[in-house]
Amino acid sequence: MRAQQRRGIIAGIVLGVLVVSLLLFKHLELWVLEPEGRPVGKIEAFVAAELSKAKQVVIYSLDPVKLNHRREIAGSPSNRPLFHEWEILGQVDLTFSKERETVRAAFLDSLRLARDETYMCFSPRHGLKILTVDGREASFVLCFECNAVLAYGLPAGKVGAHLADLGESRLNRLLDKYGLKRDAPAGS
Repeated sequence: MRAQQRRGIIAGIVLGVLVVSLLLFKHLELWVLEPEGRPVGKIEAFVAAELSKAKQVVIYSLDPVKLNHRREIAGSPSNRPLFHEWEILGQVDLTFSKERETVRAAFLDSLRLARDETYMCFSPRHGLKILTVDGREASFVLCFECNAVLAYGLPAGKVGAHLADLGESRLNRLLDKYGLKRDAPAGS
């Protein structure tokens, strides 16, 4: 009897965790797999098509604590400008095609090699804004700690996807090149 009760409790816990996980990540609208099994999405298509020829590309170093959470902790946010709901530690407008290509390759590699693993922290330390030649603006908030990205300004609205962490070091080198302040993840 006890073994059966334990199995019932374990099954209930597993079911509960699955339901909570689905509710938490419903807003990410993760992509369907193509027949080859590679995750694809509107984010990848937009970045591949637009970043190299964009009118403006800005990379941001972000404070990973979300603004509303910072208010709970500190009572009030700092006076730093915001990139969506995260304070900007530094930013640089990328004017050189080589730098834009570095960002494009890092972002696309991270999207293409992503596994279906997300760790639920969403503490982004990188942001990217692209202003297209026809005046559209899209922005991306990247968390390499939990392997997720949120995109704003795409035709589908606010969407998200999985991300591999391999592009992080390339983006950090660019931030460091321009002397931008960075927040390092705990334990690094």
